[in-house]
Amino acid sequence: MLKKLMIFAFAMSILSGCSHIKAIDQPQGTLKNNADVVDIHGSVSNLFKMDDFVKKVNEKENVSISISHYTIEGDPIYHNIKYRDGKFELQYDTTQDKFGAGKVTTYSCENFEKTETNTEMKYTLKGCSGEVKSIDVIYLSYDVSRQDLFQFQLKYGDNQANEINTIDMKLVKDLKNGQMLGVSDFQLMNEERQKIYKKMVLSNYLSEKKFATCTEKPDFYLKVKINGAVREYNWSDCTNNEDNKIMTDLANTIIEIVNTRLVENKDL
Repeated sequence: MLKKLMIFAFAMSILSGCSHIKAIDQPQGTLKNNADVVDIHGSVSNLFKMDDFVKKVNEKENVSISISHYTIEGDPIYHNIKYRDGKFELQYDTTQDKFGAGKVTTYSCENFEKTETNTEMKYTLKGCSGEVKSIDVIYLSYDVSRQDLFQFQLKYGDNQANEINTIDMKLVKDLKNGQMLGVSDFQLMNEERQKIYKKMVLSNYLSEKKFATCTEKPDFYLKVKINGAVREYNWSDCTNNEDNKIMTDLANTIIEIVNTRLVENKDL
């Protein structure tokens, strides 16, 4: 029952620190998955819907949300949550889990909380009926210090002339006055690496993206090397596509962090 998913979530948090993270492949079952939020082994799609849910709960609006978690075998387990008149109802659905109990169990809970630190985020139901009083419905770990390798290359701007590259340790910035700023032996500080890695995880950077095309040439190029995995993306700043918006927000966060460093060091 719930204990199985809790053990699975704990195992995923341990695996997030192992040396061979692979790109996230979509389980076949997701093709028929109508959940609002999908968690595939710690890679979470549509995380913004969790915050929408929290916002509506805080405004005392009756609302519901469906969250699916995929087991190692590729079967979905669902948390279906309803908020009505100040109370939460959780339906824990294992009917599609071939190795689970194969039933729907209902719990009533008193509170719903989001907690966030520099290295993890949780959405938790508390004061629940049954043996388990506290149930994490989403858990994300983004502790960059637990990764053996985390490097990236980001190109952006006109003709992707700007470059932030921790793989080759270089930085290039178009000053828009006919001059280019170049920094050799460029490295991020630990705090900057943590902020960027957190943003990447919350942006679900390992998942497959479905980008829209709104410019002839892509505005952004991103390559990420994380332990044994490599991901590369080209995309444009399109406002009508969710994946474009999420990745553009990620790129702008990286640019802002690096620009802040340059300004503080009076290099810009």
